[in-house]
Amino acid sequence: MRFRDQLAACGYATYGDYLRSAHWQAFRRAYKSTGLRMTCVVCDRRPINLHHHTYVRLGCERLADVTPLCREHHTAVHQWLKDSGRIFVEYTHEAVAALGGVAPTATAPKAPATGKRGKRQRQRARKRAKQEALAAARVLATATDPVWRAELARADSLKLSQGERKVVNFKVRRGELAALGRYLDELTRQRAAREKIAAKQRRLEEHNARIVAAREAKAEQKKPKGNGYKHRPRATDPFQLNEVPSYAGDGGNWRRFLTRRAGGQQAA
Repeated sequence: MRFRDQLAACGYATYGDYLRSAHWQAFRRAYKSTGLRMTCVVCDRRPINLHHHTYVRLGCERLADVTPLCREHHTAVHQWLKDSGRIFVEYTHEAVAALGGVAPTATAPKAPATGKRGKRQRQRARKRAKQEALAAARVLATATDPVWRAELARADSLKLSQGERKVVNFKVRRGELAALGRYLDELTRQRAAREKIAAKQRRLEEHNARIVAAREAKAEQKKPKGNGYKHRPRATDPFQLNEVPSYAGDGGNWRRFLTRRAGGQQAA
């Protein structure tokens, strides 16, 4: 298929319209967020342009379909392709090598490490590959289907945990739109049920707090005034109201005190 036909199939009249499209801007953001090389492969400078070295997947590019080049060397690559008669961008790697750089996909592979270091390297490589596949899948899904955009926006609004986010990313990479919708529906129901239980628990706690406050208020009303005694003891002698009795001299025995007051002395 000719390049212009590919543009027309994607819904763009010119290549400039394609570069200004929301899809291409989203692809650029996805490329930057994956941690791939952000400097020119020739001069190692910034800022960069993402140069296509293949148009086979135009409109649904993979992250490996582009090469970072500065503005100067981007122009130089196209000029080299034009001067050499190799008008196809698939010769980009030769152009980069002629200019003194090495394209990312043309680097010689290193010998794989062994032991724990090799295990960590393989784990990082698998993680990086998953991130690239996820970024490409999200870009492709959000650029081509509004239903995908709605589902991904709904997933972002649910504040997913790490495990739930892994399940969503797996379904995005697999392109399982129906399964993703069912999973998000189930998460929404679970969150609604948890919120309902939490609201019921809050109402119960508020009810218990009101009961405790009412009991405390009732107990406060029943509490006696003054020093807390209903009947204060009389400070005077019941037999001689005008004299305060003192039992200290009689060892605290009120019978001895009464006997002595009557004129008699009881034997000890």
